[in-house]
Amino acid sequence: MLTHDSCKQRKPKTSKYGVNITCDPLPRQAFDLVHTRMMLIHLHERDKALTRLVAALKPGGWLVAEEFDGLSLSADPTISPGEVLLKTYQAMQQLNKDRGVDGRYGRVLLGRFRALGLDEIAAEGRIFIVQKGSAAARLLRASYELRRTAMLQAKYLTQGEFDRDMKSMESSKFMMSSPILWMAWGRRGHFE
Repeated sequence: MLTHDSCKQRKPKTSKYGVNITCDPLPRQAFDLVHTRMMLIHLHERDKALTRLVAALKPGGWLVAEEFDGLSLSADPTISPGEVLLKTYQAMQQLNKDRGVDGRYGRVLLGRFRALGLDEIAAEGRIFIVQKGSAAARLLRASYELRRTAMLQAKYLTQGEFDRDMKSMESSKFMMSSPILWMAWGRRGHFE
């Protein structure tokens, strides 16, 4: 039985490893677990990066990737009255597309894992309703603010439309479905 004192003496066998996944060397067959979150969709060579991550897994090691799919689900006020699709959200999607972001990458993760030969693969998606004052609303607002200048310069929306959307997000009636957050996982075979 573990006591409080014995728990204090045990050191966790975990470590963080930060690299530029597109160009830094990775140790081969070194990790029991590799986890990425909302990173791959932003890379131009996302499939190459995924291949490199699999090579870094020890035999029997797990890869877990979480990525958004912001294109497969749209607001539908006929089903959920009050649900809106902000012009700013659409502008951010177009800007992301211009920058090479794959807005559906989360949805294709399972197929990529299968193509890479991982075992015990599975995936699930999660959505939620973004409401005034929620953590999701704060994250979305920060994303909009970060990209505001670029969206305006590209003429994907006007300053008035941006301001109107920001004000809309402060309404107690505001609700918008989130992008789908897909999580896929798979295990590298023991014998390779």
